[in-house]
Amino acid sequence: MREHLRPGGAVCVITPVAATLPDNKRDIALDDEEIDLLCAGWTVAERHEADGLAFIVLRHPAPAPVPCAGKGRPAPHALTGAGVVVTDPAGRILLGRSARRGVWELPGGKNDADEDFLTAAVRELQEETGLKADPAGARMLALLMDSTHGIPRLTAAVRVAAYSGEPAVTEPHLIRRWEWHEVADLPHLAQPLFTPSAHVIDTVWPGLLTDLPPVHRYPITSIKAHEPVEQAAEATRLRHAMADQLVEGDRVDAGSPIDAAFRRVPRPASLLPARSLP
Repeated sequence: MREHLRPGGAVCVITPVAATLPDNKRDIALDDEEIDLLCAGWTVAERHEADGLAFIVLRHPAPAPVPCAGKGRPAPHALTGAGVVVTDPAGRILLGRSARRGVWELPGGKNDADEDFLTAAVRELQEETGLKADPAGARMLALLMDSTHGIPRLTAAVRVAAYSGEPAVTEPHLIRRWEWHEVADLPHLAQPLFTPSAHVIDTVWPGLLTDLPPVHRYPITSIKAHEPVEQAAEATRLRHAMADQLVEGDRVDAGSPIDAAFRRVPRPASLLPARSLP
């Protein structure tokens, strides 16, 4: 009735006063507790009494929360967690070599009870690598759903752009080492990528990885890749060409740290020689 009351209207409830009735007629009256319950959903509730009757005038329905209840303890049937894409100033992506599975994987893991995906991503990043980030600066790009061993698996693809610290092995029983990898080199890793990590990477750089297992992808935030895949591959080729010319010209020793730096560190395209060095 209150939901259909017109603006400014009122509901009037008339009931005998319970205290004035014999016990055998108690069921036709409202007592004080029941009247309080009746008035709880209204902003204005006026009560008047006369001749053993109570007159309750109710005006302006008050918003009421929707009650929620569970159905008992559910049986666990799914895995939920986050995979975190972190890149260094040179644009390289951080991957860890699993100590148990021998695969490369992103930082991340399962979320704790009552923990949202961004909080879980930042917590796992710090626990696994020592890198610190603010959840407010993380972005959830998509939800990815596949299955493992017949169990549904839900992975949040999270991008962390700002962090502090240097990667360190903090859980050696899980990750043997952390390494920065060129994005363009990911299709050519000697060891496989952990499937959820591959799906997360494919969310940030679509088309970089091919022949991935099936996944249901639910985009949340659009993202522009840090560097288009084709541009990253061309930049890598040009860096190696420049380093080769430096070695051939006896300006840099082959295999030296300087040689490695020229080959691995990205630099503006305007500084990359197309054919020859000046």
